Amino acid sequence: DPFNPAHTCLPSPQNLVAWQLANSTAFKFGRVDNGQTARLFCFGYNIGIHLAVDIANADGPGGVPWVTFAGGDLEAAKPLVVDNTSSVEVGAANGCTFTGYAFGPNQAADNSALINATFTGRLSFTNCDFTGVITNGIHYKQGATGWLGVVNCYFAQWTSSAITLEGPAAVGSGKANIGYNYFRATTVPTIMVSDRMTGVISNNI
Repeated sequence: DPFNPAHTCLPSPQNLVAWQLANSTAFKFGRVDNGQTARLFCFGYNIGIHLAVDIANADGPGGVPWVTFAGGDLEAAKPLVVDNTSSVEVGAANGCTFTGYAFGPNQAADNSALINATFTGRLSFTNCDFTGVITNGIHYKQGATGWLGVVNCYFAQWTSSAITLEGPAAVGSGKANIGYNYFRATTVPTIMVSDRMTGVISNNI
């Protein structure tokens, strides 16, 4: 069962399970024009959802994902990896659960949502959960310049920070709106923000 690495039929499927845990991607989106998904599910993958740049159309208007995720349960070492999204419309996740787990001995859970330095678009999370055995809930990497919104979300079980905003190379070009989120109490920082970021952080508990 490729969706469930806990399901084993010895001996031969073990090689497939090990490869899946280290290399697989459940859902990869390149060029998407106003796409919508509902209740996506994966368990035991290396990457859950990958929002990638469509290399063949990278310089055109449709080279990046413009997609809305309505509900979903993504359980992977990297539940969400974002290379880029549309800069015209918001790529949005509403009511999704992003759970980071290390399923195998050679796998490490890092971030529930990893936003890479190539990100220049717009991305919004609403009513989402970021949990699991993770380093960061959301990690907005240095060099990214896109807009990020995080509203009415829940964070738990991080070891570094719930949200890390490293920010862009240029002061003020990264923008974030983070409000009305619930952070389950922990002894490590909740939100870490670079001085290069601009935006609003308010009404979080």
